[in-house]
Amino acid sequence: MIGEKELKAELEKIILSNSMKKSPASVTLLKFLVQCTIDNVDVKESVIGLHLVGNKYNSEKSNARIRVSVYHLRKKLEQYYKEEGAGAPWRLHIEKGQYGVSVVYTSKETLKPIVGVSGYKNLLIISLLMVLGVVVFKPYLNRVPRLWKGFFNNSKNTTLYVGDAFGYSAVTTTGHWGWQRDYSINSLKELYQLLDTTEIDKSKIKPASYAYITMMGVDAAVHFTRYFSQYNQTFGVRKASDATVSDIKDENVIYAGPIKTNNLFIQLFVADNQSFSYKNNTLYYNRDKHVEFISDAQTREYAVVSRSKRTADTEQWFFFSDHDIGVKAVVEYFTNNDSVQHFTDQHLNGKECFTAIFNVKGIDRENMGMELLLVDQ
Repeated sequence: MIGEKELKAELEKIILSNSMKKSPASVTLLKFLVQCTIDNVDVKESVIGLHLVGNKYNSEKSNARIRVSVYHLRKKLEQYYKEEGAGAPWRLHIEKGQYGVSVVYTSKETLKPIVGVSGYKNLLIISLLMVLGVVVFKPYLNRVPRLWKGFFNNSKNTTLYVGDAFGYSAVTTTGHWGWQRDYSINSLKELYQLLDTTEIDKSKIKPASYAYITMMGVDAAVHFTRYFSQYNQTFGVRKASDATVSDIKDENVIYAGPIKTNNLFIQLFVADNQSFSYKNNTLYYNRDKHVEFISDAQTREYAVVSRSKRTADTEQWFFFSDHDIGVKAVVEYFTNNDSVQHFTDQHLNGKECFTAIFNVKGIDRENMGMELLLVDQ
């Protein structure tokens, strides 16, 4: 077992390495994360933020910077173990999407926890505090944020509709059948209308047996599953292209997906939000200042979040963008209770329904920060 002494010795080697010595911010962060591991502290964004930023910590603004800082630290650790630390029998590791430091053995030994002598003492204290916390604060645990109460407290079922791209099968330039995408064709109805009104050889175009879903849909399903499970709630999952008005009229609805597919949820959103218009597969915001939702798929894009009540007893959330960065960022943000509470306190003035526009930045379609541009109510 790796003890506190060995762990700190390894930390010192890394700090003095060429990979780290010119990065004081990464050194400070690594020292803190290693100490949290020794003390068996569950590392979250709020824990890091309060340590590094103090009273200036703001979940909306600080969490993105924290994710960027951890991302850079993870890369520096990888660089260190490729170069100066290449022969180490074990190495410090930060799992992607996590913040705690673990030990990975380079031999066939399995992953083991890091708990030194002081770690066991702290673990005992933390365990006792957790027991007392459950007894004293149980009524306050897992309190549902106001923006999500309607979904969990009404009698309606909830369905997550994942945005998919409609496609068809056709003969490609290579002479073989393949899946094709045309943003002017977003349903079977539109495909058949095209075939009926043009002289296209119908033998060369057929409905496809499947649709196309990017990682934004998968990532959204994972985040919503984790969030709903906190409150022992469930939801169904369907493709957005399969939805009809009769399907959704008596249920709570969540949509997560692209803008340019012009599906039922885009149409419902534009019909309910007079500040927005949709033309040529592009969404526009026309109130106060004009925003055209055209994005760089790799580094930047706009994302729209809309929360509303469709009827007196049904709820809906819409999460729109054209590429993975935007949807992944806003879904993560609104399934984090700290972020939801901060957004509610700062921007909603006691209201539950709103439409917000975010500017999201990323690397390789991974969210690396987001900025709130406006809130429309």
